[in-house]
Amino acid sequence: MVERYSALTGNIVNVPTIFHSALAGDRHAATVLDETARYLAQGIVAIAAIANPQKVVLGGSIGLRPEILLRVRDLLPRCFPYPIAVEASELGSRAALIGAAAIGLGQLHNTLFGVDAPDGRISLPPASSAVLREATL
Repeated sequence: MVERYSALTGNIVNVPTIFHSALAGDRHAATVLDETARYLAQGIVAIAAIANPQKVVLGGSIGLRPEILLRVRDLLPRCFPYPIAVEASELGSRAALIGAAAIGLGQLHNTLFGVDAPDGRISLPPASSAVLREATL
């Protein structure tokens, strides 16, 4: 996003500034958001063509922004014949960290107890859990 904005304007700014500029009416920033949403929609469509999900959850500092979320929701019906719900993650900007921790815990469990251990799945507490919030601070 930074590189694309720089190519359009000659200015190097950070991603939050691009979002703020788009809200202030900067057409170049809006173009960057449109293009980013188009790339996300294309990725979702590629996955949907194989996995056929009913819902896609976006996370991270960019995926949580309503400016991106609304653009992706608008684009998907034009790209894919079946409805796909797109929502922001309850995990907020910590989604990648918590997902990585879940994968690591699952691998550790399988290493210690074997893949065939009863109920080898590990689930994390809900995002609203005080323990989870404290662990990610």
